[in-house]
Amino acid sequence: MKNIISKTESVIDRSSKIRSFIAFLWGLAEASLFFIVPDVWLTIISRRRLGRAEYAAIGLAILGALVGGTAVYWLARLDPERMLGLITAVPGIDRVMVDKVRVQIGNNGLWALLLGPLQGIPYKIYAAQWGITNGGLLRFWLFSIPARGIRFLLAAGLTRLIWIFGQKKIRFWDRLELVLLLSFWILFYLWYFSHFGW
Repeated sequence: MKNIISKTESVIDRSSKIRSFIAFLWGLAEASLFFIVPDVWLTIISRRRLGRAEYAAIGLAILGALVGGTAVYWLARLDPERMLGLITAVPGIDRVMVDKVRVQIGNNGLWALLLGPLQGIPYKIYAAQWGITNGGLLRFWLFSIPARGIRFLLAAGLTRLIWIFGQKKIRFWDRLELVLLLSFWILFYLWYFSHFGW
């Protein structure tokens, strides 16, 4: 019996590490040139359980975003036009959005980074514009942690609450919940790209 429990714990531990590694990579990718937010993965893994392993994945998604954002920051600082060209090639980002962030950072500094997610503006643009202005990297990190972390935590927590409610109130919830979650993200991105362009 102890052997079975030990093997089960080993599989769970390995699974948690894999989920966390994916969260890190997704955070890094989306902070640089990928266009699907890590919230998709974080909501999938936290829908049924929001415990230590899921919080670790959220933390690693934030760390991945910091690594990706730092790379964008430095590349924009070294070669602004090339970095902005790469960013505007990402689906859903155009020069108008990039110019909007430039104005926001000029007027509000990194406080603009905290409001970006509410406007559907990707983090990577703020990283690039802050690098172009030669803003301090430590300050960028300090603003990035809440800018990324609050949204990641809210997405995971809200998904978990919806799952708890659905399990109590909706028949066949266990068969529907992942389909509903994936449908939400598909509809969200259909709306996003129709609003911001592909």
